[in-house]
Amino acid sequence: MNFNDPTGSVVNIKERLQWTGFGFVAGILIGAVLGWLFHGVIGAAFQMIIVAALLAPFVIAYLFWRRTRRAMTAQPPPPPAPYGEALQRSDPIETTRYVVQEHVEPRDR
Repeated sequence: MNFNDPTGSVVNIKERLQWTGFGFVAGILIGAVLGWLFHGVIGAAFQMIIVAALLAPFVIAYLFWRRTRRAMTAQPPPPPAPYGEALQRSDPIETTRYVVQEHVEPRDR
């Protein structure tokens, strides 16, 4: 069976299949050689991924334990001053007191 080429020449289907087969076999051989050469690199990367996946839960658990342990040993903030102990304007400001009482002069009506 003959097919017409866009250039006008006649191309035999048997020749087309033969060259396609050569290209396929060459691709298989080149892929096998490159796979054989790089199998160590890919294997090492795969092993690192597996080790990282196995170690990740332990690392996450350690970080969680360290954060919660630090929160338990930290001293809680002092309670705010009771309502009856309001600061006056001349009093020094302390971080344990939050209420400031204004001094208001009585007005004569």
